[in-house]
Formats: sequence, C-alpha cells, structure tokens
Amino acid sequence: MPTPVITDPARGLLQAAIDASGEERWDALSILADWHEERGDPVAAGWREVVRLKRWPLNDGGTFVWFRMGRTRKHTYWGCEFLKGRVFRKLKQYSYPDWSDYDTKADALLDAAEAFAAEAREGKHG
Repeated sequence: MPTPVITDPARGLLQAAIDASGEERWDALSILADWHEERGDPVAAGWREVVRLKRWPLNDGGTFVWFRMGRTRKHTYWGCEFLKGRVFRKLKQYSYPDWSDYDTKADALLDAAEAFAAEAREGKHG
C-alpha cells in the first residue's frame, strides 16, 4: 500500500475531527470523506467506514492504539478501538499480533481509513 499523503486541506479537516467530540467528530470525518471523493481518491470509502462503524483509536497514555477484534481480552475497552481481523491485517503499522500503536491520533486514523479503503476495493465491508 502506498503511503497516503495528507494535503493541507485534508489535514485541517482531519484535525477538526480530532478536536471535535460527539457527533461533530463524525460530521467532520464525513466532510473529509466528501473532500476525498470529490478528488476521486479511493480513501473516501475508508473514511466512510470509519464513520459508519464509529471507529476511534484508544488513547493509551499518549500512544494511539487499534486492537484486533475477536480476541479475548482481560480488560474491556469502549469497543470503538477494535477492528475486524481482515481490516486490522491491512494496517501499515501492524505492530503486534493483537494491537497496533501510533505516535499520533492522525496517523492511527489515516492508517485505519486506508485499511478500510483496501477492504472496499476488495468488495468487503466492516
């Protein structure tokens, strides 16, 4: 998978989503998806899945984490930070078998959007 480039307008839209809370967060990501779609960028489908499934990385003390869904966990989290195994395996930063961590929330979200977009290209969802 090629490394996606976030241009300034897209970076601003992503930062607006990161700074928002509640439904405003999902609205900002939907606008980001629209922006990509208008430019013919297939990552738009990935952003739409992030919104549809309401996926958001866990902030684990300044590291942002995605977990692979389907594994028994000692701790219960919110649930929004879990990705199905086939999506999880498409993350570029596949750190560990059951979780992947990032230095920034933007990096975590972008990687998830790319993974969901890859799923969409294969005709799979969620």
